Amino acid sequence: MMQALVNGLTLGALYALVASGLLLIFGILDIPDFALGGRLMVGAYCGYFMVTRFDQHYWVGVLASIAIAVVLGLLSEVVVYRHLRRGSATNGFIGALALLAAMEIGAQVLWRADYRKFDSPYDNTIVHIGSAAVSQQRLMAAFIALALIVGMHAYLRLTDSGRAMRASTEDPVGALVVGISPTRMALLAMAVGSAMAGAAGGLLGPIYLVYPHMGSTIVIKAFIVVVLAGMRSSAGVMVGSILLGLAESFGSLFLSAGFTDVYAFVLLMVALIVRPSGLFAPRLAAR
Repeated sequence: MMQALVNGLTLGALYALVASGLLLIFGILDIPDFALGGRLMVGAYCGYFMVTRFDQHYWVGVLASIAIAVVLGLLSEVVVYRHLRRGSATNGFIGALALLAAMEIGAQVLWRADYRKFDSPYDNTIVHIGSAAVSQQRLMAAFIALALIVGMHAYLRLTDSGRAMRASTEDPVGALVVGISPTRMALLAMAVGSAMAGAAGGLLGPIYLVYPHMGSTIVIKAFIVVVLAGMRSSAGVMVGSILLGLAESFGSLFLSAGFTDVYAFVLLMVALIVRPSGLFAPRLAAR
């Protein structure tokens, strides 16, 4: 039980990292950026090559993962999303899926579909928490994920550009009236959200296998978390991520580890039956 609890909490923290970036981008661009999973995957590959082929330290690989994800995110905004936002919401949805598919196909052509894992100096050290045993890499990745989320919220609340992004999310028309550039806010949101995805790729690389489709599974689960959060609640993203991590961990313990990816969709269906607008969406006043 303790092992499942610890595994669920650490997994939930990593889901929260990706889901927070996804929520930020959606709030500004109004597009569910599924291609964030592709940037996570490319970041993981970049970290892998930096460590294994260029013999760099693990943290250099993580920084490289973040850098390549940010560059790809900015290119995605300038080349693809900026034009899609002029059309319907369906265009953005389909465009994001197409961009994710293109990145996965490109990765498979360049690096084949082989499963890879890069080494971390923290992966072989085991930390005991009560009766649970967890690798130092996994525990460290969870704490770093939480620190990055706290840092993102501090940036959004304490800096002028962060407050401008929050204003654009809460009232796009009002933000435009007072002179906040939607183009600049979109670029900032893509940079911050992509950096979080790149960090997730670098942190997950030593824990899970690196392969072309690794990002799609994670970003779909992150999107489920965002839906659970009512598409707007950052606190809901944290709670939803922990719920999802625990559901997968305890589901694997009591039911079957072979259906781990199914538990996210079961949780989503139950949550939407109970609260169609999302568990953490604000309640509408009765007429």
